[in-house]
Amino acid sequence: MKYLLVPAIIIMLTASAYAQQQMSPEMMEMMQKIQSMTPEQQAAFMADIQAKAAQAQQCHDSVGEAELERLQQQTTAFNTKVKNLCTAGERDAAKRYADAAALRMNNDPAVQQLKACSKGLAEDMMKYTGINPNDKTTHICD
Repeated sequence: MKYLLVPAIIIMLTASAYAQQQMSPEMMEMMQKIQSMTPEQQAAFMADIQAKAAQAQQCHDSVGEAELERLQQQTTAFNTKVKNLCTAGERDAAKRYADAAALRMNNDPAVQQLKACSKGLAEDMMKYTGINPNDKTTHICD
């Protein structure tokens, strides 16, 4: 039995190291905060997040495939336009475009519904991790 445990531990450590290389700094910070929790806190956190994620998914599904496809197409077009502006060195134009697009998206009924769907989940992630996804300290081109 102990001979099976050693390869399993090596695989887990390798996978963990690889995952950490692929994570953003925010994700790393969140993972560190979760790892610093007691087992009871981790279990409560996971149960709460899973329940809220299920509710969010059910709500998300009610938006409809056509609306989700429309939003995906808009997002793809937005990303392409911003990338092109940034690549061309037009940082101010990229920021203006992104700000205008954000206003349009925030007024979109489908986006408003999706935000409402994930509201509790996002709030819990901030509460448990202290990470604010609305922190806008970087430029759109960076």
